[in-house]
Amino acid sequence: MLSAVFKKKNRNLLGHWRHYLIMGVFNSAFPFVLFGFAALNFSTSQLSILNAPAPIWAFVIGLFIGNEKFKMKRGLGLLLGMSGVGVLFGTSPTSADASAYQSIALGLGAAFSYGLASNYAKKSKGVEPFDNAHGSM
Repeated sequence: MLSAVFKKKNRNLLGHWRHYLIMGVFNSAFPFVLFGFAALNFSTSQLSILNAPAPIWAFVIGLFIGNEKFKMKRGLGLLLGMSGVGVLFGTSPTSADASAYQSIALGLGAAFSYGLASNYAKKSKGVEPFDNAHGSM
């Protein structure tokens, strides 16, 4: 709220409350909860590696819903990005029990949630980026 006051942006938050609710759930609530549970088994450095695929998820989701177009360079970047995450996380010390795999899935789910939120924000017309950030919090 204070950032809107300092920037002299008097936005009508109630006018787009459904949009802000959806953005808040997928851009804040889900990822924070999922990373919180994943943090029971992994360090913050490992969690940052699990967060790295967020733009990759955004691109893949965008391909499916029509926000993005596939190009060879992007496909190569997608493969290199996923390989990099696999290599970095694969060299991290982890316990190989079921809870470790569950935490990996939770961390990747949080990154997927960020991808959903970014594509939802792209599709929504008439809501400024500042308003998306402000309203989703």
